[in-house]
Amino acid sequence: MTGFMDALSHNAEAATNTFADESVLDHVLQSTRYTDRGESVGHALEAAVTSVSFGEVPTEPAPHSKTQVEIMKNVMNAVAQPGTGADLVDSAIGASFGHMASAYMPEISQAPTGEGSDAVFLSDSADPPGLERVDSERFLYEVSRDKDGRAAIRLGETIYTSSLLEAHISDPSLFDGDSNTAIKTIATNAGLVEGIVGHSVADAAISGDLESEKSENEALKSQGDLYKSVASAGEWGLWRWHLRTCLAQWWERRAADSLAESSAWRSID
Repeated sequence: MTGFMDALSHNAEAATNTFADESVLDHVLQSTRYTDRGESVGHALEAAVTSVSFGEVPTEPAPHSKTQVEIMKNVMNAVAQPGTGADLVDSAIGASFGHMASAYMPEISQAPTGEGSDAVFLSDSADPPGLERVDSERFLYEVSRDKDGRAAIRLGETIYTSSLLEAHISDPSLFDGDSNTAIKTIATNAGLVEGIVGHSVADAAISGDLESEKSENEALKSQGDLYKSVASAGEWGLWRWHLRTCLAQWWERRAADSLAESSAWRSID
């Protein structure tokens, strides 16, 4: 099974097709409880939900398909199960869960607000509101108990938030309303994510499971180095490129709507 997972981690399309079967996904996830294949499973799941094979440096953002969002939703649901889900997160797979959460910050950001918030939380996902709010929050909480998962979540949230703010400040017309409302919504969401992470850290400290400060700093450095390696390949602006793509699509739709409206008025005249 480990060899199969390693193979899937290097073939994103095959990984997506494999984990689209919920029963297969559940079996593989549950098997990590009593085997040492957690790291391999994590890499395969990353490939499945991001379209980026393990070890590959993305050249452009890959939109999330409905199938991929559904897989992510099912993973979150498994980890979010009270009493059993927390056991799925350990040092072998925690970082991968964190990377997945980082990649799905647009969908995670829309989970609390649902449909209609896409004008604030820009995304080209095929199913932006496709994640469940409670499962998303519990997933972030449980993954944050792992130092590498926590570091990846924090970095992903920071990158997405800063890119969103830059986009809305640069072009206030993105949001049909007061741009301050959009900025406040973004800030509130960032606070929510950080609050969940902070709550998880506090609970870990109470239970004695919290890593040392040195270990925490090493995790942040390790995950930061990973994100910098992407930057060194010219992709640190990945989210900015992603948002520019969303803006271009938005303007195309707006132009098409204006043209249709103009044509309608001409036909009336």
